[in-house]
Amino acid sequence: MEKFVLRFSRKAANALSTVLVSGLVLSPFLFLSACGGSTSDEFTGIDSYTQIGGTLTTATATEINGIGKVRFMTPLAGVLTNNSFVFKGQLDGSMTATTTLVFNSNDLNVTENSGIAVKFTRNGINVGVQVGVNGNWVTVASSITNMYAPLALDFVIDIHNDTGGSNKTRVLIWRYTPYAAATADLDTNSSGDLNSAYPASQQAAGIYTGLIVNQARVTGAAIGTAKILN
Repeated sequence: MEKFVLRFSRKAANALSTVLVSGLVLSPFLFLSACGGSTSDEFTGIDSYTQIGGTLTTATATEINGIGKVRFMTPLAGVLTNNSFVFKGQLDGSMTATTTLVFNSNDLNVTENSGIAVKFTRNGINVGVQVGVNGNWVTVASSITNMYAPLALDFVIDIHNDTGGSNKTRVLIWRYTPYAAATADLDTNSSGDLNSAYPASQQAAGIYTGLIVNQARVTGAAIGTAKILN
């Protein structure tokens, strides 16, 4: 069961050319069948969560809006696991609007400097993206993020905290299928996708996941199995 769209990413094209209410919110969520051919606009729902900070203006099973933080109720299966995250939302008109996904945090407050974090920031009509591992941040190249619109964030993100025998993490972001390293907008294994060296010698230490929103709206948030192997 996957998000499915019939377009290709920047890397896919290149490859082809060469060959909550304060407290608890319980929410079922809907995935699209990979054989359906529909766009991710039909995806809806947010995993069960509890609000742990801030003053959210909306916190329901289908929308998180405002300024605040939530922690998803179901912990990851283990620390050294690889997972995916379906994310759909938007950043409002404020220049300070951000939304941050935090995975594998060892902090019940899922702070953005614990675990593996992916942060989307509004920059006028553009979007900036940063990836952090235990508070060590790198910036995604603008050649990638210039393709993103702040009012139409719609991604599938792989967060790997187990790359096999080494202290290493990996993050991949897709807007479009198929899911492969070559078709990802971002792959932290690719140095050309980042503006500085990725903190590849670190792993995250926890099993908690959450979202931090600052003048942002989230309408889709669901944890699933990793889309690719290392």
